[in-house]
Amino acid sequence: MIAAGTILLDRPCVPVARPGAPLVVRRAPFYQEGVKPMAIEPEAREAAEAMAHYCRGDAKAFHKLYGLLAARILAYLTGLLGDKAAAEDALQLTFLKVHEARSTYVLGANPIPWIYTIAHRTCLDEIRKRKRSRVRLSKDGEPAADHRVGVVVGFAA
Repeated sequence: MIAAGTILLDRPCVPVARPGAPLVVRRAPFYQEGVKPMAIEPEAREAAEAMAHYCRGDAKAFHKLYGLLAARILAYLTGLLGDKAAAEDALQLTFLKVHEARSTYVLGANPIPWIYTIAHRTCLDEIRKRKRSRVRLSKDGEPAADHRVGVVVGFAA
């Protein structure tokens, strides 16, 4: 039997345990040669633990996750949107989407990139919404009349 860590064909070996079978040693893939496992940052580990607890039904863990990440994500969204009020709204929508999508979270994974992706896409949605809801103004500064008869943009008739 080959011991773990033994060099076999110039590649380190990784032990693989299978239930009911003896210990099998496989060679590490070429792309992992000489690469040490990446250490998880303490903040990422804490966020992953909070997210795991939240996925299991612990409501307090959501508050902890929010406390860990809200300030950073708010700064990110403020930079993207350029408006603090809109960024605060996008932050709330982001964490609402995190709540709704918690069943798709992969336990043990770092939730920070996942939450940033949700925040980024929420921001893009907000930017698209702004583009769609532009109101045209006349030269006087009043909302311009729509092409339909009797309809003024921005006012209910």
